[in-house]
Amino acid sequence: MSEQFLFDDFFVAQDASDEGELIEVEINDRLVPVYIKRGLSFEDKAAAKAVGVKQRVKPNGEVEIVSMDEAAFAVELLYRCIVSWPFVYSSGRKVPVSRENIRLMLSEGAEAVAQVLLQRINKKREAKQPFTTPSE
Repeated sequence: MSEQFLFDDFFVAQDASDEGELIEVEINDRLVPVYIKRGLSFEDKAAAKAVGVKQRVKPNGEVEIVSMDEAAFAVELLYRCIVSWPFVYSSGRKVPVSRENIRLMLSEGAEAVAQVLLQRINKKREAKQPFTTPSE
């Protein structure tokens, strides 16, 4: 029997009925449940890079990074990956997940969610690295 390559194993298709994956991050000494996308798509990463990294092409064809705005990169990444959060205004109305609200979020909270996302990216990258020993 041949091996199956299911769509859900290789693509990020966030269905409207999929609430995402639950992570808990500590913000203001409280554990806050945040639902994030189950994976990071090529489009998500490219969009974050587009707003956070300015490049130019040199006359010889090489691409040079002119500047990097880590905050803009992080805001876009969080905006694209946070499915929902439990925050509400004093009126009881839900605080929408938006770029502006992410910018207003306490830095410890935004950084905690970003750290989880970046760990996932790096973990997958490290898993693809060949095994090496410190003496190599």
